[in-house]
Amino acid sequence: MSDVWAIRNLAAAIVAAGILTAGAAVAQTFPAKPVRIIVPLAAGGPTDATARRVGAALQERWGQPVIIENKTGAGAQIGTDYAAKAAPDGYTLLMGTPFLVIGESIVKDLPYDRKRDLVPIALVESGTLVIVTTPSLPAKTVPEFIAHAKANPGKLSYASVGNGTISHMTMELFKASAGLDILNVPYRGTGPAMLAVMSGEVHATVDALTTAGAQVEGGKVHGLAVTASKRSPMLPNVPTVGETLPGFDAQFWAGLLAPAGTPKDIVAKINADVRAVLAAPAMKEQFAKLGTDTSDMTPEQYGKFLDDQAALFARAAKAAGLTQ
Repeated sequence: MSDVWAIRNLAAAIVAAGILTAGAAVAQTFPAKPVRIIVPLAAGGPTDATARRVGAALQERWGQPVIIENKTGAGAQIGTDYAAKAAPDGYTLLMGTPFLVIGESIVKDLPYDRKRDLVPIALVESGTLVIVTTPSLPAKTVPEFIAHAKANPGKLSYASVGNGTISHMTMELFKASAGLDILNVPYRGTGPAMLAVMSGEVHATVDALTTAGAQVEGGKVHGLAVTASKRSPMLPNVPTVGETLPGFDAQFWAGLLAPAGTPKDIVAKINADVRAVLAAPAMKEQFAKLGTDTSDMTPEQYGKFLDDQAALFARAAKAAGLTQ
């Protein structure tokens, strides 16, 4: 009997070794055909630009076309769902954005489940937002702004560009962290929102550093604070929110994911290749000019990052009364 079990164990070991070897061999030859990166947002935006920048570098490294496909609609749900249901072979990837985790708290009956249907590959970039205020507002620091808002509950307002956007949720997180009562006034885009702050129609807004930085430097708005955990070299004199509210760290970001079931060896290869192209000095310089940092996360680190972001914005959604 012992001989039979020994033979069975040996056979199982051989099969397992064969599977592992086959998986490694597939990863070594990947990609053998064009790879698609699904961007769930419109062409021309910052996430699309990031996908095209990284896609071009991967295409050069792989010697295979990397095609960017924009599948928009329903607040990034359509493109995300399409990518999540693609064949799990590494040839269809998703460029995820903060809505991937924000949507978990504010959208009822999402057609996909991030943790069930997608696997993290690599965070590509992350960057800070900046809270700006109208120049006429007397409060010029975060402590002063908090004190002023608390002394005038419900009298201050801020411009947002739609429920669930990263700027909206970041301001709601700031409100929740400081215990503030500030009115949300929706606008049709970041341009009109910024103009409203410049004119004093509203008191504040949150925008990307790349677009708001010039307005801050030109004195058209006041840079109250950046939202990431560290100051930005683009606005070194603007403090972080965390310098007043320890632990505050809200960022916008973009990163690659694949359909669940994608072989781990292929995930590991894509991760290694993405990190390699992001480490190139020229690539780092391109992102730095846009006010963002390239990343060097493993798939496991990226997965934890996504979970942390989901918890962060769940808190903001609850405070804003947006939870489903």
